[in-house]
This record gives sequence, structure tokens and C-alpha cells, in this order.
Amino acid sequence: MIDILRFTITGAAAGAILALLGLGVNVIFRASRVINFSHAAIALTAAYAYKEFLAILPTPLALLLALVVGIAIGALVDLLVMRPLRAASALTKAMATIGVLLTLQSILNIRYGHNPIIVPSLLPTSLVQIAGIPVGLDRLLILVTGIVMTAVLWAVYRFTSFGIASTALSVNERTLAALGKWEPRRVSLLNWVIAGGLAALAGVLLAPITSLSPTLSLMLIVPILSAALLGNLNAFWLTLLGGVLIGIAQAQISRFATIPGLTEAVPFLVIVILLAVRGSSLPQRGESADTLPQIGSGRIPWWPVGIATGITLILVIWVLPEAWVAAVTTGLVAAIVLLSLVVVTGYAGQLSLASFGLAGVAALVSAQLVASLGWSFLPAAIVGVLATAPVGVLVGLPAVRTRGTALAVVTLGLAVALQALVFDNGAITNGISGLNVGNPTIFGLDISAIFFPRRYAVFTIIVFVLTALAVLNLRRSAVGRRLVAVRGNERAAASIGISVPRTKLYAFVVSGMIAGIGGVLIAFTNLVVALGNPGGRFDPSYSITAIAQSTVGGVGYVGGAIAGTAMEPGAVVHQVMSFITQGSWFNLIGGLLLLVTVVTAPSGIAANLQRDFSRIWRRIRRFERPASPIDLGEVAADRVEPATLRVRRLNVAFGGNRVLHDVDVDVKAGEVLGVIGPNGAGKTTLVDAITGYNRPESCEILLDDRELKTLTPAARARAGVGRSFQALELFEDLSVLDNLLVASERNRWYETAIAGILPGRPRLTAAARAAVKTFGLEPRLRDAPGDLSYGERRLLAIARALASRPRVLLLDEPAAGLGSEERGELRQLVRSLAKDWGIAVLIIEHDVELVMGVSDTIVAMDFGRIIARGTPQEVRNDPAVIAAYLGANDDDSADTKDGAELVQEGRSA
Repeated sequence: MIDILRFTITGAAAGAILALLGLGVNVIFRASRVINFSHAAIALTAAYAYKEFLAILPTPLALLLALVVGIAIGALVDLLVMRPLRAASALTKAMATIGVLLTLQSILNIRYGHNPIIVPSLLPTSLVQIAGIPVGLDRLLILVTGIVMTAVLWAVYRFTSFGIASTALSVNERTLAALGKWEPRRVSLLNWVIAGGLAALAGVLLAPITSLSPTLSLMLIVPILSAALLGNLNAFWLTLLGGVLIGIAQAQISRFATIPGLTEAVPFLVIVILLAVRGSSLPQRGESADTLPQIGSGRIPWWPVGIATGITLILVIWVLPEAWVAAVTTGLVAAIVLLSLVVVTGYAGQLSLASFGLAGVAALVSAQLVASLGWSFLPAAIVGVLATAPVGVLVGLPAVRTRGTALAVVTLGLAVALQALVFDNGAITNGISGLNVGNPTIFGLDISAIFFPRRYAVFTIIVFVLTALAVLNLRRSAVGRRLVAVRGNERAAASIGISVPRTKLYAFVVSGMIAGIGGVLIAFTNLVVALGNPGGRFDPSYSITAIAQSTVGGVGYVGGAIAGTAMEPGAVVHQVMSFITQGSWFNLIGGLLLLVTVVTAPSGIAANLQRDFSRIWRRIRRFERPASPIDLGEVAADRVEPATLRVRRLNVAFGGNRVLHDVDVDVKAGEVLGVIGPNGAGKTTLVDAITGYNRPESCEILLDDRELKTLTPAARARAGVGRSFQALELFEDLSVLDNLLVASERNRWYETAIAGILPGRPRLTAAARAAVKTFGLEPRLRDAPGDLSYGERRLLAIARALASRPRVLLLDEPAAGLGSEERGELRQLVRSLAKDWGIAVLIIEHDVELVMGVSDTIVAMDFGRIIARGTPQEVRNDPAVIAAYLGANDDDSADTKDGAELVQEGRSA
């Protein structure tokens, strides 16, 4: 019992440090919705400054100046980095904080080196007795400091106008500016100043406990973010509690754990559980996706690829000295790992910080097979790469219920857990002695990187080229279009039958296998594979560096994987720079390059180069005839199998607010059901509930005799229930043609398995071709959705919904933003869908005249209830409808007007 209490108190004090650091993360997130990955680096920089000041100044003054350092860094980050990125996505801003992290860590390495530095404690370290247990007074004071700072922050952000303005800034900067009392840029600056001061205080308190080392800035990221996530990134008291609980859990587990690394893995487990509980499989309505960098088209430039490969082979085999051959090998191996990020982050939009962890899995498995079982290199390498598939699924599972920077935190936590539990486990990796793999051979030919570096380089070139071609093929395949669709809009992807969870998991599996290829090549560069070395090649810090390299190079482009190796130590650019600088200076340049890139060219170097090349190529070919429109041949309306959608006793509530009350509707084949009602009547909620985006209470949703209530949105779409969205939600990264193709194509397992080898020929369904003809979209098929007029974008949204041949089609505000002529065309189109296509159509619209003119049956709603049902004429004159639109229940003058006139006057309600 005494031991339990002693470890609890000690762990609580250590957890208070995590909580203090987590509080600073929360401050930034409350004001900007940005997860600050550089917070620990700011804390360590201030702690190092404190150590410097202690040598010449009294302790109180040294502490004050250390706080000033933290505050100054926070202010500089806001002024020089965040302010130019005001209009950027939270994801881009998070990448900028990684740039700050790498920059500060490099500066500390340059100034202080890698050896730990002991710092005198700011607080008294004498022992005090608590229930007969000796406890360091400094630990108790740290806990008290955490409680006091939490109380101060809670009060400031709860009761002051500054705190309210900070929360408002993260919601809507323009609205805050319009109020006039607080200028948004000043609010942002003050929050970064507060966070910098908190980081400095925590760093000074932490330094005597752990000693100072620049690598702590990376090691502390996961536990700090775990504490912050326990507080939901904005609740200060919960963050304090979370940090303390993590500290206690780690302290208690360290007493009993026989599994090495389990203590370090605790924060990762906390993150996964929290995000699994709090997350959702699809974003909520109105939850916009982050704006991601541009991506390539997947077209293979055969001539440039052939020429570049030939020149590289000639240089490696006959020209370059062996030191430069090794640099080429190092760069290409790193580029292969970066290709894994092109798939998972570029194409699928899932930010992963576990690339080198997955590479380490393949390295470990293949090395064990060779060293322990005597396998030859090639079969061991293949099995090692395949072994990353289940681990890729494990990494991708959190992506099913989370996304964006939160997912990055989870994947980084997994990388830390892999390092602690597996790579640092001597029983698995043979400790510092490593695994002796000898010289790799292929078909009897020795390709040892030590004795035959040119052969190993040639082998690496071949593997890189084949992997790069597979990634390009994947992008052009049906699978690639699904990946990009999920990246662009998960809700819209599900509406056309794409399984978002399955697509995400596929991206992580493929990405893991590509990273595994790089991991095997890294492992067999040496005769002995030592995975457990501190700061080893598969350390989580390399995964952070990899995402930085990909961002600089262009994470959406295969060429970006090559350009990103400009930041790779030991590669060609590093070899060139070694004549000028080396070591941490090179890393500092890389960190600064990342900051410059995210500010000036967020899509990366490859995107800019491709844009410039395309501009030159267009000038060269300006005298050629323009490409002819895509010929769709003779097409006609594609009649579907008739179906009736029946909804009974539909109830939807959000929290304690009931939005729909016992709604019954029938949508019949070949007919149009119109739904009208004022704003807030529950019309869109009705469509969301039918298509699976809301969770209704007990009800029946039947397509003919098939119950849909338990199906996911994607499964309902595959069953024949299609929809459009009021906000259109097109796939902006896909062309008009690809928007239609991704809705036309069905997921076949064998095509998925060979997508990187045979991308297949794209084929539109008859329904898609008929929609293109009907809507006049033939001349625009090669264009991007952003190049279309608003009316054309509306038509594209409907055409995409039709491409998957729905039997029931739900149209959500299809006329919003259209002119009178376009509305007339839409009316004819909707009637044609029912009459000529045989589709059961439900349309919700504020334009009552349009709905009355196009519908066979009308349902009128108000406050989530159906108040009238019948033919258009019957609903026009229903007193309840008139009252709902005009509030005329007690107005006798209502009886003097024709119901149609009253409804027409209330169209704008």
C-alpha cells in the first residue's frame, strides 16, 4: 500500500509537468484549432536559456528571462509563421509547427550538442513526509503549480472578454473582427505569447527532473498531446487531470511491467481509446475538410522517366565515385519511404507520422528470417514487406473514426509504441548486437552495399522506378479515384457507394507495404541490422522528418518523393552541402526550408515544377488542334428497376433537442415527392436520416422490403438510394469525367489487388453517359469542377448521383443559386428522371413554385413534423401550410386570399 501511494504521488507530480505543457497546447488550439507540435521544443529552448542565465544571474532573474525567451518564441511563431498562414488550413498550420520543431531542435543541437545537461532545480528538493512516505518537495510544488496555473487559465478563458474572443477567433475570424472590440491578430498573438510562457515555465520545471537533451522535444510530443486530448484540447481542468492520470499510470505500470516499453506506450493507448470513443466514421454536416495540397494526375511521362533512369544508371555504374554512389542509394531508399506518404497522405488525405515505424516492421521481419532462419534475401524481403499489411491495418484503424491532425497524433503514438515495445526490445532485435544478415544476394549475385555498392545502387534504382510506376498506376486506377474522392469529401464519397473505412484502410496497407520496401533496403545496407539503437534509422523522429520532406517535395506527386530527399542526410544534396556545412546545420536548413515551403508553396516543389513545365509545354504545342470532346456515342435515358422507399415513425434528436417527430413518407417509382417547409423544419435532416448520415431512433426505412436502418451510408447507396447535397460537395481534385467515373465504378477485389500493375480502362455506366448527354456536360468532361459555372456544378452533382444508377434519388436544394431559366430546365430534368428513368425522386426546396410544379405529391413540414400531405393543389390551400409560411393562424385576412398566392408570398421563408 505504501509503495502504491509513493508511486502515485511521484507519478502525479511528473504528470503535472505533462499537464502544464498540455495546457499550452490547449491555449493554441482554443484560439486557432491548430495542434502545436513545436510546444515541447519551445519549452526546451527556454530551459536551455534558463541554464545559460543561471551561470551569470540570480535564480529569479534567470527564471524571468527564460519566461521572456518562451514568450518571444511564441510571438515570433505567430508573427512570422502563423500570420502569413491565416487563410491556410489547420493541417497546413500544423505542418508549419513541425517546421518550427525541427528548426528549434537543430538550433539546440548546434549550440549544445547531443549530450544531456544537468540543470539545478528551481524548487527546493528536500523530502517531506506524506502518510509516512518521503516525497520530494519539488514534486509537490510542481503539482501545486499545475493546479494554480490551471485555475488561472480557466478563469481567464471563462470569464474575461479576451477568453471569449479567443474562442470566437477559432470559430469565425471575420465575425470577431466585425465586433470591433478585439482585433483578431492581436488575440492570436496574445494566445501564442501565453502558450510560450507556459512552455517556458514547464521547461524550467522539467529540466532538473529529466536533464536537458534536444531529443526530448520529440519524445515529449505524444505524452503531451495525450494529456491535451484527455482535455478535449480545450478543457483546462480535464487536461490537468489527464496529465496527472497519465503520470500515475506510467509510475504504477513501471512497478509491475515485465514487457519493455509498456510504460512509454501508455500515452498512445490513451490517444487511441479517446479518439475511438469521440470520433465519427463520417464528418458531420457543415464540418469542412482540411484544404490539402494539390496532387498529380498519375500520367506517366515515359520519355523523362526513361532518360532520367538511363542517366542515373550510367552515372552509378561508370562515372560517380563510390561515396556519391552511396549518396544516390541513400536518397532513393528514402524516396521509396516518401512514396508511401504520396499514397496515404497525398492520394488518400490521411496524415500519417508512422512511415518509418512501418518500414522498421519490414526491416525486422526480413532481418530475422535471414539471421535466425537462414532465408535468402529475396524471399525474406517479400515476406517482410507483406508483414507490414496487418500493421498497416492497425495504424489505419483510428483513421476510421478520426481525421486530420488528430490522426497524425495517433499515428505518431503508434510509431512511439512500436519503438518502445518492439524495436527497443532486445529479446526481439538482439539488442545492441543486432541481427547479422550478411551480404544480400539475388540469383547468386552478391549485391552487398558494403562490398559492391554499385550493384546495390542499381538494384535500388530498379526497385524505386518500379515502385514509382506502381504508385502512378494506382493514381489512375478506379481505386485511385476512390482514394482521391475520400480525401476530398468523405460524405460525398459515401453517398455514391464508396466504403470510406475500407478505402482508408486500403491506403494504409498499401502505404505500409511501400514503406516496408524502403525499410528492407535500409536494413540490408549494413551487414548487421540494429533496430534498437537510440536515434536509430526507424526512430519516430524520422517519421516526422519524412512528412516534412514530403511537404517540401510535394506530398501529392511522385516527383515530390525525389525532391523531398534534398533534406535527407547522406543523400546527394547533403553530400554537396557537406563542402559548406554539415550535421545540425543541414537539419536547420531543412527546418527553415519546410517553413518557407508551407508559407509560399504549400503544394511543394514538384507542384511548382509541374505547373511551370505544363505552361512551357502548352506554348510548345500551341499550334496543335485542341483536343476533341470525348465521344460518348448514342445514349438514351437508362431506366432503372422500379423501387419504393417507405419511411415510418422517423424520429431524430440531437442531444435533448428533437428535430424530427414521427415522420412518414413514401417515395414511389416514377413519381416525384416534394418536401417543403421553412428553415429549420427538418428537411435536410430527413434526407440525412434516410441516407444514413444521422442516427434516428426506432423507425423503419424500407427499400421495397429491404430494411436500410442498420446499413451505412455507402451500403444504402449501393442498395440504390442516391442523393445530392445542398452544398454540392463535389470532388474538386478530380476532373468532371473522374467525378462521374468514381460514381460509375464498382469495387472489385481483383482490380483492387492489381491496381498498381494494371490500372484498367475507365468506363462510364450507361446512366452516367446518359446524364452527360442530358445535362450538356460533354464539352466540360476534361475540366476541373472549379472551372464550371455554378449552374453546371449543380448539374454535375446530379449527374454524379445518377451515375451509380440509383433507384431512389433524394435531391437536397438542387435549385439553390440558379437563375430563372436554369430553374425551368431543372424542373424538366426532375420530371424526366421520374418519367423516363423510372426513378423515385424526393426533392426538398425553398422554391415552393418549383416544387409545386414538378411534384406528384407534396409533404409540408414545420418544426420537424408533417403538417400537410397531398397533391400540390391540396397543399397550396391547406391552412396549416399557410400558417407555417406566414404565421397567419389568427389572421382573418388569410381567408380572403387564394392559398396559392399566400404560399407564393411565403417562398422566401
